[in-house]
Amino acid sequence: MQSWLENGWIRRREPSLKEITSLLAIARRDLAASRVVALDSDNRFVLAYNAARTLCNLALSAEGYTAAKLPNEHQRQVESIEFTLGPTKKELASYLTLIRGKRHNLEYERAGLVVERDVTELIAKVDALHTDVVNWLRAAHPKLVPPGA
Repeated sequence: MQSWLENGWIRRREPSLKEITSLLAIARRDLAASRVVALDSDNRFVLAYNAARTLCNLALSAEGYTAAKLPNEHQRQVESIEFTLGPTKKELASYLTLIRGKRHNLEYERAGLVVERDVTELIAKVDALHTDVVNWLRAAHPKLVPPGA
């Protein structure tokens, strides 16, 4: 993380329970919405990605950092999961980086890029990430655990 600070990709910021509670609520909202089968696959995929990015951002925030705004704020948030939750998340960070590119295309360039299998796979990974982030938060930052988390 030190090199990220030196490059200006992240900056230090004091975490708060209010912020963490809000981020967890946003992630849960988007993850729940990604399961609504009445929505098309593209929108469900974007919602699941947003939940994953928010969970990554939550962990970064709990560690006392925030990603610098554009360019690449989302990229830094997603990649940071490898540093916050540990090197076992390197593969997940790589996967989410690929998903970030696909999400960008869905939002700004082209519809119909994902199929139900893509959505189902992403939701499963975000479910696991949610569990991992909450468990990590309990262990690493117990004062930042939202009530009922």
